[in-house]
Amino acid sequence: MTENTIQNDWSDLKTKIKAKWDKFSEKEIDGFKDSLDTLSVKIQTVYGCAKEQAEREYTEFKRSITSK
Repeated sequence: MTENTIQNDWSDLKTKIKAKWDKFSEKEIDGFKDSLDTLSVKIQTVYGCAKEQAEREYTEFKRSITSK
């Protein structure tokens, strides 16, 4: 998923992020608009999980949103 696609589909992506990770604040979610790559780090810190688990969740999420 390209940065351009993220910008164009932001409303839909924001809803999906909220649904999957409800502990994120609006401000944190809005921070992902510029780059989804920071999502795995935020998952790790907010949810207190291991780096590998956070990266796995992020990868699965990216896969789910690119296989429309």
